[in-house]
Amino acid sequence: MSRRKSWLLFVTATWCLIPAMSARAYVDLAPTLGRIVREAQTISIVEVDRFNRDKGAVILKKVRDLRGVTGGDPIKHQLIRSNESTVDRHILEWAEPGRRGVLFVSGKTALLCTGHGWYQVQSAAEGWWAIGPTRPDLPLAYYGTVSRLGEAVTAMLAEKSAIITTMPHGADQEGASFDLALNRASLPGLVKMQRVRASLAMPPVAAAALSNPAFIAGFGQADEGEIPALRKNLFAADATTRAESAADLGSLGSKAAAATGDLTKLLDDESPMARMAAAAALLRVSPKEPRPMQLLADGLTSKDAVVRRHAARSAGLAGPAAAPLTGKLAALLNDSDNLIRRIALQAIATLGPSAAAALDQVIPLVDNPDTAIDAADTLGRMGPAARPALKTLAKLLTADAVPVRWAGVRAMSQIGGDAAAPAVKFMIRELRNSTEVDSYNMMIYLSLLGPVAKEAIPAIQNSRLRNPVLRQTTIWAIEPGTNMPWLGPLGEAEPVTWIMESYVRELGGHLKPAALSLAKKIMNGAAGNVPSWGYKLLARFPEESLAILSPGLGDKEITQRQRAAVAIGYMGQVAASAKPQVAKALAATQDEKEQRLLKWCLREID
Repeated sequence: MSRRKSWLLFVTATWCLIPAMSARAYVDLAPTLGRIVREAQTISIVEVDRFNRDKGAVILKKVRDLRGVTGGDPIKHQLIRSNESTVDRHILEWAEPGRRGVLFVSGKTALLCTGHGWYQVQSAAEGWWAIGPTRPDLPLAYYGTVSRLGEAVTAMLAEKSAIITTMPHGADQEGASFDLALNRASLPGLVKMQRVRASLAMPPVAAAALSNPAFIAGFGQADEGEIPALRKNLFAADATTRAESAADLGSLGSKAAAATGDLTKLLDDESPMARMAAAAALLRVSPKEPRPMQLLADGLTSKDAVVRRHAARSAGLAGPAAAPLTGKLAALLNDSDNLIRRIALQAIATLGPSAAAALDQVIPLVDNPDTAIDAADTLGRMGPAARPALKTLAKLLTADAVPVRWAGVRAMSQIGGDAAAPAVKFMIRELRNSTEVDSYNMMIYLSLLGPVAKEAIPAIQNSRLRNPVLRQTTIWAIEPGTNMPWLGPLGEAEPVTWIMESYVRELGGHLKPAALSLAKKIMNGAAGNVPSWGYKLLARFPEESLAILSPGLGDKEITQRQRAAVAIGYMGQVAASAKPQVAKALAATQDEKEQRLLKWCLREID
């Protein structure tokens, strides 16, 4: 039996011990959409009728039933938890009259998907449903547009398969979900997405489906083959579908150039949501067009709060082309509308380090309970440029609201530096009795901090996290040293490879010693069977790695030349500076096998 099959059987068997719709197991045991649909007694498309922001009460009305029959009475959800003062931002952003969602009801528990977010409610008194625990795992079941979800559920209930979008886990050989741990699900313009073949017959566990090529249709929010249908949906009757179709086209960038004319027409739509979504899409599809940028800029300064809100959200979805709007987004951080301030923070966070000019305007919002979480996430996305904010963020570690405390930890972990040490001490205390969700996230945060988190290693070793692989790889990320995981007790198991692929992509400069050690081991013949992530580690630090590898191309021993050529070839384009030395080695050798290797190396560099 293969390692992959053994791992997935373990995951599936463990899932059977977990109650339905439970968040206990988080990333590794998140449910698939197939499981959610199978277990739901009724499924309905619902629409926001009324929303009271102060009371956190939303009244929904049924649009149509997809499974079972939902009564015609209003659906009433109370969305503020007892220990919190405000509604989650993704719900606030969604809960305006006319916006739609998909409601899955199973007994006294229900899940509502708003597209790029989910929330869970439980039946309460007098016809109200009260918000339940957070469900950070559910973007692995579905993450995308409401219209696509409704179509997919309809197909699945008809015993057909459908292409849905989710956040990835495993299919790209990355198994530690930084996207979930760092709350990137709240940044739809930033987060990675993949297309999945969904049906009622799919596995119940997301890890089993999302890492299996049989279920993966591709990466990205949409496929080129969908362009005709998406163009047609730009003229749908409801504004939500028009806006979502524009966003899907925008995700394709220049590949959707044929839709430019249709998107341009949408710039005059009566709905500000659809207009701004079209502008954001055009900035991705045809970034040199001046009108979309002007429309967003005007929207950000509109006297109409609804227009400002949709303009701010769309600026975040527009990608790097929207960087010139940073100043106007920063001005909205002083807007009289709290929700607009939070959405502007989201847009700045999506722009990340390129929006660091807004640092001074963001820091004061950390002290406001209504904006603290979004401000912290925005500062975290700025990375080391936000180190002047670390003292302010440290105040969040003693906040009354648990989500605010974790937002502080999350931000400090991404910013890093010695001044982030208070976050390490906080996590050492929390690891003693933390939940599975918090334990998993802390492994990601401590890995990001690297050597600053050295003091936490004993607490990591004694943590209650069910995933032993992540516990050990986290310790390696803190102290990468000279030992490569595949040469030690962790071996070459696929879960280790997936996690390390994530680490190499996400972690900072503190992995440099490991890269240099690996380059030396390769040249000494002591590196063993180097996995793909090992070569990607070298590629993260090309100048330093090539300084060790390139001299081997001129060594008198053919074995040394071959070792250097293999490593440089697998580094790919970042090894371009070594190309003259590879060409020189090729011209010098008479060995046919070595010639083939060096030609391969040159092709990989090119």
